[in-house]
Amino acid sequence: MEQILASHPAVHGAGELLWACRTFEELPAVVGRPLPPAECVPLLTPEIVRGLAQRHLERLRSLAGDRAERIVDKLPENYYHLGLLAAMFPRATFILCRRDLRDAALSCYAADFRSVPWASDPEHLACVFRQHLRLMDHWRAVLPVPIHEVRYEDVVSDLEGAARRLIAALGLEWDPACVEFHRTSRPVHTGSRLQVRQPIHARSVARWKAYEHELPELFAPLATLEPPGAG
Repeated sequence: MEQILASHPAVHGAGELLWACRTFEELPAVVGRPLPPAECVPLLTPEIVRGLAQRHLERLRSLAGDRAERIVDKLPENYYHLGLLAAMFPRATFILCRRDLRDAALSCYAADFRSVPWASDPEHLACVFRQHLRLMDHWRAVLPVPIHEVRYEDVVSDLEGAARRLIAALGLEWDPACVEFHRTSRPVHTGSRLQVRQPIHARSVARWKAYEHELPELFAPLATLEPPGAG
C-alpha cells in the first residue's frame, strides 16, 4: 500500500517509523507521573497534545520536505496507538490493510522473523491476530478519525479500483502513477523491498491452501477468526 501511495506526487512514503511508539512510551515523563503509558493518556492536556503533534510533524517534515501533502508511516505496530495518534492528528486518515488471515500467518511463518518470536508460534500468532481484530473493532467504534480498509485480495483483483478508492480516501486527485507503483524509484528498507519492484500478481492469494495439510497447526487456531466464506 505504501508503494502505491508513494507513487503519487503529493505523497511521501516514510517507511516504518518508531516515533509513535516512542512518543507513547515517553508519556510518563511528559505528564510527570510514574504510571503505565496508557494511564497517562487521560492526563494529557490540549497543550501537551499540540506539543507532541508539533514535534512529530517536525520530524516528518525533516524526512519528507515541504512539498508532501500526505506522509505515510507504515509501521505495523501503529495500530496500538491510534487513540493517541487521533488526538495528535485529528485530520489524519488511518489505513487498515486486511488479508486472509491464513495467508498472513503463512507469510509471517515463512519469513522467519527472528526478532518477533510470536510470528513462528501458531498459538501465539493466532492470539496476536485475535487481539488485533478486537482492538481495531474498538478503534472503529470510538475514534472520530476515518479508518479506510483495504483488502489485499481486492487490490489483486482490481488494482486501479482499489487504488482510486485509497487515493480518494486521502482527499487527493487521482494520478495514474499509482498503478505503475513498481516503476517508482525510491529507497525501500523494509521486508517488502523486493515485492514493490514487481507488478501486482495473484500468486500469493490463497497460497495457504498449498500448505493446508503440511501445517494444520498453523491454520487451525485461525479458523474461528475468519468470517464465513473467507478463503
